[in-house]
Amino acid sequence: MRKIAVWLAGAALALGTAAAAQQTYGSAPQTYASAPPPESPPPPERSNAARLLFGAAGVTNGFYCVYGYALTSCGSVYQYKQVPLFFGGEVEVGGRGLGVALGVHDLNGPYLDVNRNFVEPIADLVLRIGSYSSGAVLRFRIGAGLYVGESWKLGFVGRGGIGFTFRGRSPLGLAVDFSWEGGGFDGNSISVLKAGIGPEIAF
Repeated sequence: MRKIAVWLAGAALALGTAAAAQQTYGSAPQTYASAPPPESPPPPERSNAARLLFGAAGVTNGFYCVYGYALTSCGSVYQYKQVPLFFGGEVEVGGRGLGVALGVHDLNGPYLDVNRNFVEPIADLVLRIGSYSSGAVLRFRIGAGLYVGESWKLGFVGRGGIGFTFRGRSPLGLAVDFSWEGGGFDGNSISVLKAGIGPEIAF
């Protein structure tokens, strides 16, 4: 009887120990949080841009009075009666918020069955809001232009304008620009309104 009692006590102790171990080290369901997706690297910083612009320009009588065509006045700065085609290209370089744009614009259109062409080198100081690296950019500009007409007729104008660039994370975007110019051309006062749109690439 004594041996049986000892054996039963030992068996009970063994069962208790096993049950305690199962409760302590029992496998619990484990959950593994999914790893966050890797973040895409930021686009490289770009502060320069080159753009092409195509559109139209309203010009005043002073342009054509130089060549002997007088409508009502050769000193107008507000009667935009002619609308030649306008296209141009420019390169803008500088820092994140301030840059300089250098380019060449061209006005080309018929007038009294004669095609007139005016070439204009420009230089503008550009204030930028936004980054050419990504997203939209708002531009304010002020500067000057030199008009070169046929037979080397010359004129000088001051310029001001506003522009927008729409892009994603790609260096390629779409530029829209509006400008006003006023000054003289071969002794006649002139005024020009320009509107252009075209591709832009940042670098």
